[in-house]
Amino acid sequence: MTPRRHVKLFPLVLLALLGGLSFWLQSLTDWLSASVGHDKDAATPDYVLEGFSATVFERSGGIKQHLTGERAWQLPNDPTIHLLAPHLRQYQRGVLHLEIIGTDGLYNPKTRISVFPREVTLLRYAPGLPTAKLVTSRLTVDTEKRTAQSPAPAVLERGASVVRTTGFTYNDATQQVQLLSKVKVTHVPTRH
Repeated sequence: MTPRRHVKLFPLVLLALLGGLSFWLQSLTDWLSASVGHDKDAATPDYVLEGFSATVFERSGGIKQHLTGERAWQLPNDPTIHLLAPHLRQYQRGVLHLEIIGTDGLYNPKTRISVFPREVTLLRYAPGLPTAKLVTSRLTVDTEKRTAQSPAPAVLERGASVVRTTGFTYNDATQQVQLLSKVKVTHVPTRH
């Protein structure tokens, strides 16, 4: 073999060695990550946030949503985010439009569904009208479909008017509420 032939083969040998080394490192990384994933306790959160605050802005720069809470965490292999004492404020054109204040909550970013399994209060503000206040012990909100529902007893107040029901569905797009059972309404007309 002449020295010239070694020079021609060197890049090919180096390429084969680097390819083999890359394959070996990838296999080792896959094996290590698989073994670490099996050893992880499913009840130990991947992350925990204490005293958190998150803000979503509109394109114009104004606040669209502001979420605060005492604690948030996510468990391994589960997209659900657990929330302790969540407080969501939603704005329309810079004006506070809606508040949801819960004891605790769950949010799945894949389905965009929030579940409040214990007491939750929803406040809705409208110019020129008294604040609407809904209190229930369980609430499911689908932010994609813009719907809310509860199978539990609920109380809705607006001014002096009060609606009591067991179960309801609400569609924000159509502004329709369906009261499911045991409905009691006390209507007090407002004077203009």
